[in-house]
Amino acid sequence: MWPLNLIRWKKATGVLIGNETVTLTVAAATAGGVQVLKTQEAAIGEGGVRATLTELSESKKGLPGLVVTGLDARQTYYSTKPAQPDTAEESLDLLPPALAASSKYVSHHVDVKMRKQGFMSVGACGRAVARDVLAGLRGVKSTRMRLEPAPCAVHGTARRLGKLPRRWRCVVRVLLDGSQGLAYLELAGKPLAWRPFRFPGDKAAPAVATAVRGLRAFGRSELEIDDVDGVVVHENGDIAELQEDCEEHCGMEVRLQKPVALDEASVAGYLASAGLRSRASAPDMLTKLKPPPTIRDIFPWGTALILLLAVLGTGYELSGTADRVESQTRMAKAQMKLDAMKARVKVSDLKKKHGELSLELELLYNFVVKRVAWAEVLQELPRRVPGAVVLVGVRGRDSFTMPSATKSGVRKLETKEVSLQGQGRLASGKAAPVDITALMESLAASEIITKSFPRVDGANVIRKPGKEIDAVTFVAKCSKPKW
Repeated sequence: MWPLNLIRWKKATGVLIGNETVTLTVAAATAGGVQVLKTQEAAIGEGGVRATLTELSESKKGLPGLVVTGLDARQTYYSTKPAQPDTAEESLDLLPPALAASSKYVSHHVDVKMRKQGFMSVGACGRAVARDVLAGLRGVKSTRMRLEPAPCAVHGTARRLGKLPRRWRCVVRVLLDGSQGLAYLELAGKPLAWRPFRFPGDKAAPAVATAVRGLRAFGRSELEIDDVDGVVVHENGDIAELQEDCEEHCGMEVRLQKPVALDEASVAGYLASAGLRSRASAPDMLTKLKPPPTIRDIFPWGTALILLLAVLGTGYELSGTADRVESQTRMAKAQMKLDAMKARVKVSDLKKKHGELSLELELLYNFVVKRVAWAEVLQELPRRVPGAVVLVGVRGRDSFTMPSATKSGVRKLETKEVSLQGQGRLASGKAAPVDITALMESLAASEIITKSFPRVDGANVIRKPGKEIDAVTFVAKCSKPKW
């Protein structure tokens, strides 16, 4: 049983076809990295690869995800040549004449692009083997499949185990596992050629040196590569001693990295991991045997269904939002009409109200601005009266303008004035007392009096003889000129 928490992760299947066995591995890309779900192995019987795959497949729905089938290095042909401008696109031009002339082989080529130089790699295998694999994958209802040399997936796994110095552009990467090894000629992270080899347990360094020399010679003669920058060895034995021996036999710098297992179960896991990553650097030798994909194969039905559901959900939500907005708009329009009905008034009512407000404003202006400040006037009068004059009466009148409330333009006017009644002593032999004249001049010189009453004059000076002293009575008026 597969873990339930991995069912929704992206899955892929790796199938390694060896000389006598078929190894199947299912892997999933989880949050913690690639995890192997199951590994199965079965011997190839009389029914061939097809019967073995049917035996290994437990689900009626087929193998999960992309099925990457790998052939052992001894069952495939792999070569790389420099890409020329006039090179034909057919991969037969890259094969040896014996393979190119035979119809028993199928091949496929891929372009290896570099910054300054391009290469073309080709992989080939027996046509009978490829057809057997294709029939077996179809028999287990697998629609997404590819057939490639297994060392391509092994190289991808080894390359991700560590970084190389920046100056190392062309290297030889050697994988050692027990008594078997696999050496790659690598340029800018791309495998150009490989060589499997075996060696006794204590002869690892000479075997590595032999593989390195062979790949260096191939790079110089076939690929026009100047030289190799260094050697990378993946080994889990005595690292220090192995590094010294390899540097002594190879004559160049050697870097050691984590080991890479080369057993069949591990290689099947590498193929499954390659299916989880999008890549096109390995040739697919089923390209010429597979029929053209149908619309059902290439159309993303799951994605289309999700997008359709998203569009329908969005449309439903937008429809509900539009209905709510329309309802709110109708309510706002009705409220606006009701408010307009309440705020509607007649023009005649506005004119009447305007007249009333104008009358009130004019009354307030006349009372506050134009009225006489009587308190200041009454405080000023005692300071202006001479000592020989006595005031016996003060009468004031303000010109309060009363606008008519019934007839437009009719005003009721009153004269603004203040009348002073007083008495003064009359010296003997004189017609009028001098103090009355001084009072008139003092009133005319007062700013407070003349502010409201610019005109000051006297009248009605009457002599009243007495027993001892004669006196006069007078009336002084302070008013505003009528002109």
